[in-house]
Amino acid sequence: MLRHMLAVVDYPGQIWRHRYLVANFFRRELLGRFRGSMLGMVWVLIHPLFLFAIYYLVFGYLFGNVKTGVAPDPHFAIYLFSGVLAFTAIGEATSRSCSSVVDNGNLVKKVAFPSQLLPVPVGLVALLVYVVGASVCLVSGMVFDVLHPGWTLLLLPVVLLLQFAMSLGIGLFLANCHVFARDTSHLWGILVMSWMFLTPVFWFPYQLEEKFGELMPLIFAWNPAHPLIQAHRLVLGAHDFTIEPAHLVEFGDLWTHLLRAALWAVGFLVLGYGTFTSRQHKYADHV
Repeated sequence: MLRHMLAVVDYPGQIWRHRYLVANFFRRELLGRFRGSMLGMVWVLIHPLFLFAIYYLVFGYLFGNVKTGVAPDPHFAIYLFSGVLAFTAIGEATSRSCSSVVDNGNLVKKVAFPSQLLPVPVGLVALLVYVVGASVCLVSGMVFDVLHPGWTLLLLPVVLLLQFAMSLGIGLFLANCHVFARDTSHLWGILVMSWMFLTPVFWFPYQLEEKFGELMPLIFAWNPAHPLIQAHRLVLGAHDFTIEPAHLVEFGDLWTHLLRAALWAVGFLVLGYGTFTSRQHKYADHV
């Protein structure tokens, strides 16, 4: 497997050489989601708009002081919205990649077909959906004076690249496992949901620090999604703020998050690609 792991350096070249194939699969994956619907791809924009409205009204009022007539807290709404968008993109890309080989069994059985490219269009579609949602989040955050984008917004492509690499690596690993054990997709559905609740998407770090104390740095250090989610928020213009009663919500250092996310992304990509390509010759007999 080590030999196949080292060959990951040629993976970007493979994607480029088969870019037309990837583009066709990307188009099929994107249009297939909206086939038969009246609004078509407009749903890519409508969904995040309604998502933000629901989170702002429900969770904003829930975490606000309704008795005093205080309006929903826009900081929490944008914090929640940005976290859900980023993590949903990771979860969607990895979950759909899980069955990508089995779902394309007729192509995998062709000797010359590069099946290691199958998770690539899935990850690209998830990125596109995220970019649309992030645009809605950015505009909403600026309207409510929560997000103040600056030069860090230029680093958004870097964050998206790290997210794509991490999702692709996990997706390759899951796709390989799913060929030999069809329970993988069901198990991953449970794990990714647990993973989301262990990531600061719905909650602020200080809320768990009061209960778990010294375990929090350990939870963050071994959570690959944590630096990526925080990096997404920082590049969109999020800054430290205070939640009543006097709790400071910190986002950390952007460069530290980018470095940690890069290490996780490279590690997952090497592991996923090595596992996938080392067992690739057996796929035709199992799909």
